[in-house]
Amino acid sequence: AEAQALAATIAKRGPWAIAGGKRLLHRLGEMPYATALELGHQSLSLNLLTEDAAEGLGAFLQKREPEFKGR
Repeated sequence: AEAQALAATIAKRGPWAIAGGKRLLHRLGEMPYATALELGHQSLSLNLLTEDAAEGLGAFLQKREPEFKGR
């Protein structure tokens, strides 16, 4: 039940951000810490440029649930 609750929470997030995070996590074990940190920063920066990031911020400011579209 706890795993299903966590999966439901993750599923509500932006699909682009989730996919990018998963790709990054799969690669982290193969690289030095400094490289992993740099890739994490790059991934976050790219995510902040998406329509979903703007939707998330707008939803937060308007106190409503976000409607992510994966863009």
